[in-house]
This record gives sequence, structure tokens and C-alpha cells, in this order.
Amino acid sequence: PACAVGGGCTTGTDCASTWCSSTGTCVATSCETDMVDGGESDIDCGGSSGCPACAVGGGCTTGTDCASTWCSSTGTCVATSCETDMVDGGESDIDCGGSSGCPACAVGG
Repeated sequence: PACAVGGGCTTGTDCASTWCSSTGTCVATSCETDMVDGGESDIDCGGSSGCPACAVGGGCTTGTDCASTWCSSTGTCVATSCETDMVDGGESDIDCGGSSGCPACAVGG
């Protein structure tokens, strides 16, 4: 029979939950495996996994993957719209101006 949470494993099929962590322990969800799996956008966070949103620095494909709600053009969670390398959040240009609270744009920006 498959092992309960806390039991030893080498693959998910060894576990009743179907989730085996990177340390070889059966865990309850993909959010505890210390790996990117189960639809996550980064290790144990984001994506369609049902895991918590990722912290700043975590991987993302959309803002909903991030606790800050801001995903940069390079796929990294950032703290504010002023760091996304895109025009968003009320900005008048990339990461500046408008009603965003970001710094004013440089002349020509």
C-alpha cells in the first residue's frame, strides 16, 4: 500500500497523496514538495496549483502568481508596477509617470 504523509518515498506513486518531496518524504500537497510541480510557477507557489502566491523574486507568468500582484516581463515577481519593465499600473511609460506612484519619466520617456 502507498505510504501516508510523513512516510518515505522515491516517487509520488509511493504516497497515498501522490506527492513525494525532494527529501523523500510523502507530503499532503504539491505545495510542500520543495520542487516546481503541480501547476506551480515556482517552488511551492503560484500558478494553478492552489499554493500560496509567490514572494518577490519568485517565478511567475501573471500577476496572480505573485503576492504583490506584479509579475515582470522577465517572469519574476516584483514589489511594485514600477519594476515590471512594462507600461502598467497607471504608468505613462515603462515603469514611470502617470498615476502609478512611480518616479517621473525622463525627458523623452
